[in-house]
Amino acid sequence: MLNRQRRFLLLLLALFTGLCEGVSGDEQARSAVYTGVGQQSLAERFPDAARWLELENDGRALGLMFPEQDPPAAGAALILADVGETAASGLAGDLGRHLAERGWAALTLGMEAPGPGLQRLLEQPVVASDAGDEAKSDGGEQGGSSVMIDMMDESGTGNDPLERHYAHVRKLVEAGLADLAGQGYQRIALVGVGHACNYLVEEAWEGTEPVGLIWVEPVFYPTQKLAVAERRKAANGLQVLELELSGEAMASRIAAWLTKTSTSG
Repeated sequence: MLNRQRRFLLLLLALFTGLCEGVSGDEQARSAVYTGVGQQSLAERFPDAARWLELENDGRALGLMFPEQDPPAAGAALILADVGETAASGLAGDLGRHLAERGWAALTLGMEAPGPGLQRLLEQPVVASDAGDEAKSDGGEQGGSSVMIDMMDESGTGNDPLERHYAHVRKLVEAGLADLAGQGYQRIALVGVGHACNYLVEEAWEGTEPVGLIWVEPVFYPTQKLAVAERRKAANGLQVLELELSGEAMASRIAAWLTKTSTSG
């Protein structure tokens, strides 16, 4: 009897320890990329490139600046990395370096991976009947835009976790735009990588009007698909470029497109 109790207690202890280690590991992975020591260590690795962005009532975030190699710059690109990536890793870091070689400055920003609960909300399917009713009630055109406005609520003060999440990313993007404008760049493009494209759908951004919107290997959440469809078929307004390329070929395509867009605009 005593041996059975001991085995049971040991089993419970092992399960509890594993659970705690799983939570701790997740938190360590997040902090190593975005906050505290991790963010500071990234700044120490790239001291000349580090740009600290102050987010209104929301802490601060680290960006990495890649100045144009041959001034004057044709413009600048604000690059939002895929979720779970830092400002230096993945496609965002490579793209920043390649654009700098082609006359476009770049500021890269990391994106924290959503927690499991928030991820489920982002991935939840949109009920087709609700989407259809919404589109019909608004004449078909405003259905997507109303979804986009709901998801990008600027206040972020409500109880809706999705609204708070999108509002936080919006602050991050607008802080990056303000930083580039403060450095004297007049033509600024928005570039999203992978899931980060979900947060770069809107046309209007406070303080700075982007010259173009670029989605690199986009992966859109169901909750954003109406807004994305509206943006894709819009005849006027912010021009959108979607790419599935990689490396230097992608940077060359982006630089050429931005130069053409800026000139025609």
